[in-house]
Amino acid sequence: MEEPWNLECVSYAVDCLLSFVTEFVQDWDANDMRVSIFKILLGWLLISLVSIHFAWKVYGITVNDMYHRQVHKRSPVE
Repeated sequence: MEEPWNLECVSYAVDCLLSFVTEFVQDWDANDMRVSIFKILLGWLLISLVSIHFAWKVYGITVNDMYHRQVHKRSPVE
């Protein structure tokens, strides 16, 4: 038989997550130095990911063709 879920453990995990989110929202509203640095880094990450996405859309076919380039075999000389 399966053991029932330990609700105390699940309740503790939810309480920890809720307290983290609450503290994060309070820090976000305070707009202190840590939040400013976080916003800058988050913006940089998002801009980088969007740039990589568009670069892959533009150059992806070329890169893929270079990687999978077929080597022409010479026919054996008899």
